[in-house]
Amino acid sequence: MVVKLMVAGGLLGICSASADQLSITNASTRVVLDSTGGRLTEYSLNGNNILYVDPAIGDWAWDGKGYKELDGGRCDISGGGSTPKHFDLWLGEWKLEHTGDFSMRATSVVNEELGVQLVRDFQLSENSSELKFTQTIKNSSNVRKRYAHFSRTFVTGDGTCIVPLNPNSRFPKGYVQFGGSYTNQSVLLHPPDDPAIEVVEATPPHGGALAERPGRQRLPLQQGNVLLINAPPELPKLGIDSEAGWMAFHSKRGLLFTKRFPFYPDRAYAEPTAHAVTVWYKGGRCEMEPMGPWDWIEPGASSSFTETWTLEQRPSE
Repeated sequence: MVVKLMVAGGLLGICSASADQLSITNASTRVVLDSTGGRLTEYSLNGNNILYVDPAIGDWAWDGKGYKELDGGRCDISGGGSTPKHFDLWLGEWKLEHTGDFSMRATSVVNEELGVQLVRDFQLSENSSELKFTQTIKNSSNVRKRYAHFSRTFVTGDGTCIVPLNPNSRFPKGYVQFGGSYTNQSVLLHPPDDPAIEVVEATPPHGGALAERPGRQRLPLQQGNVLLINAPPELPKLGIDSEAGWMAFHSKRGLLFTKRFPFYPDRAYAEPTAHAVTVWYKGGRCEMEPMGPWDWIEPGASSSFTETWTLEQRPSE
């Protein structure tokens, strides 16, 4: 069994929290990286962590057997539903290292079946909450591979998930929902109305616009409609063919978490409905999932995708 040992630390910039964790900090923001699954367990502003942390996980470490649903700022790769299980990447131990005073890296083992190795780089601004997160997929095989970036960040489920809708959406409501089981999902092109979900106008002149609501004035809003998921809906998984390149979560604790990421209109996306944004909201957690496009990766080459995160203190409604 792998046992995690605590060590000292606490300087601004580089700060080690334990033998199996690294952290980077500035005056307002702290980011903690855990070796189990190469995931973040803290992204906090003034001590207020936006990430969902499950106390049942604790210092659990995968020993090659068993399974736990990891918490925090998780990430993955997608092969479009045909990717074999890869627990060594999802649950296994990653190598952690500091790459600068405000940067750190997690490196996975090589998964021989998938023919990939993953590298995750985290760069924190010296004077703001801005965090750049880059995942690199390295083709370690001798054949061409096709994968996509698959972000799976769990935030605390105590607020509203915000996603701008595509004015030229392929979906009648601008989004789809998924029914059935995890291994046998069905797509609802005409999902039922749900009191937890609303569509609002993003900007004035009409009343009730999102831009006029408390705490939302600094979102990168443009004209059009915005999807608000205000609580766990009856069907927890939604797919949105948004092209805006951002999504946000506004916590009732007054934290506004925004993810920005590139969108490629001329490239194919890995989900069966080819959408670039997924939200899964159930119980006390909300999963924010920006997707990258399919990328063909030659032997020895790599593909990278970068998300830019920010945290702001903004009053909730």
